[in-house]
Amino acid sequence: EGTKFALPALYFPKSLMLAKIWKACPWTTNGNEQAHCSINQDGTNLTLLGGVMHGQDYDEQAATSIDIHNAYGMNICDRGSTHAHRTLWDISRLGQYPLL
Repeated sequence: EGTKFALPALYFPKSLMLAKIWKACPWTTNGNEQAHCSINQDGTNLTLLGGVMHGQDYDEQAATSIDIHNAYGMNICDRGSTHAHRTLWDISRLGQYPLL
């Protein structure tokens, strides 16, 4: 038997995530897995008060992350890889090395 984590991380109907969170995740599987980890890390089997406090803690951390990004223009986590970003990265790397 495999782990119960792989299918929910890749297939939305099996996921416990809200649709808006799923759609906001990067297109890579790493992004989806990280979002699952962030949401479900220690928020299971809590009392109602514990769940509310955990949710408040998570929201405060997310707000801090957004504030840092808005104020300084930098992400506190890995940048989501897009086709445009990868292409620019490849072009900049080509300029660093002489062609043989």
